[in-house]
Amino acid sequence: MTTISTYEGCTILKESLTIAAVQTPLRSESIAPLEAARVAERMMRDAAKEVNELRGTSSNENQNQIDLFILPELAPLGYSEYTFSEFLMSSTMSDIDLLVQIQKDIESVFVKVARDLNAFVSYGAVTIKSDYDDIKQRIDDVNIDHAFKISQVVLNPEGEQLSRYDKIHLCNYGDCAETRFFNPGTIDNICSFKCREFNVGIIICADIRDPMLCRSLAGSKHNVDLILQPAAFSRDLSFRTWKSFAETRAVENSVYFCGINYSGENYGESIFIRPWVDEENEPKILGIDSSVLIGKVERNYLDKIRNEMPFHKRLLN
Repeated sequence: MTTISTYEGCTILKESLTIAAVQTPLRSESIAPLEAARVAERMMRDAAKEVNELRGTSSNENQNQIDLFILPELAPLGYSEYTFSEFLMSSTMSDIDLLVQIQKDIESVFVKVARDLNAFVSYGAVTIKSDYDDIKQRIDDVNIDHAFKISQVVLNPEGEQLSRYDKIHLCNYGDCAETRFFNPGTIDNICSFKCREFNVGIIICADIRDPMLCRSLAGSKHNVDLILQPAAFSRDLSFRTWKSFAETRAVENSVYFCGINYSGENYGESIFIRPWVDEENEPKILGIDSSVLIGKVERNYLDKIRNEMPFHKRLLN
């Protein structure tokens, strides 16, 4: 059974959004991407069942209480040297076709989860930079180095793709060397989506170190209530400051913030933060085990903080 950690916040709710950060294992070389997707699927279904039981509602999946599931950066395909070498180092169209098919199979898993649980599902994917049909018109031995982007896809409860964000700030420090394989997204790719009655924005991993990206999401154009940060944060030189940045982004923008990492000894510590942090509102942080962090975004608490603190008002002026 999946271990879940809840973070309910206020007991009197006006409007709320329940999210589940799925701290899934990083895919190993011996596990196929589709099987990794199945692992994530089981974790999501188990979490939905446990939340229903905790809240005293039906264990029927159709009565699922979780509105949004989020997986880490590039999950379930995986963020690792062997994943990149296996799928991104080739220069033939047959390998591109294989990657496209694998990701279609992964998508089909999450489409079913979204429909069965009547929930939004956000997962990681590799996006081909150029138009796929345009690439196929070229000769088979075309050099397709750096033809990829790190993306996060959002499916709505009908299983349709609602949004896709391409990572803007690639990481080339610590354990990362992303520009060997990927091209960055562009600033006009900043996007948000409507989840129930809340606005949700996405950044990916190292994007967190650009304060203006989150401020753009929290500003008048997107006016997000929650920022998601799927990540592949290994315990390198940047790990210690990750949660400091996450708390800052939440507080300075008066938004909820959720960082989702892989499980394992070298990863872990997914985090859920309310729009104000103090001794009575500490972030909720997982350990290193495979588990699901349940967070609740509350409209009444958002309104309270935004009325009492000046930060959000400045963003909208």
